[in-house]
Amino acid sequence: MISYLIGYLYKINFAFRKYIYTFNLYINIPLIKMLKYKLIERGNPLKKDAPKKHYASLVPQGKKTFRDISKDIEDKSSLTRGDISNVLENLVDQIPKYLLDGQSVKLGELGTFRLSLSSEGCENEADFNTSKIKSTKIIFSPGKFLKDNVDNVHFERVKN
Repeated sequence: MISYLIGYLYKINFAFRKYIYTFNLYINIPLIKMLKYKLIERGNPLKKDAPKKHYASLVPQGKKTFRDISKDIEDKSSLTRGDISNVLENLVDQIPKYLLDGQSVKLGELGTFRLSLSSEGCENEADFNTSKIKSTKIIFSPGKFLKDNVDNVHFERVKN
């Protein structure tokens, strides 16, 4: 995740003819985020006799609740926290309805939700029936903006 210094001020002075002009330029400067990880030793489930290897595992740094998110958005908009919470709750209510109608749900730069099925395979098409469908699952594909902002990260190892 990238945070931004909002309103970082650059003063630009330039001379034209006999006058000096000053412009204030506000820009967003990305701050590099540092994610913490630890190493976890895991074996290969397909090869029980293979030696175990160490893999990086993200160390959670807390949770953001609906209330936290609503408050953060309130600070950046003209809406109240209650208005924002209401919209988010209604969005959560609507997404499953759209998915169960067979539609994907594209939420702009956030990304797209869609349903996927898992089923047993049959050699003959005629042998297949709905009892072969084992589960549905929700797939989320992040949008370009979300991916680009999460890709710019550095890592810091913490002790186990």
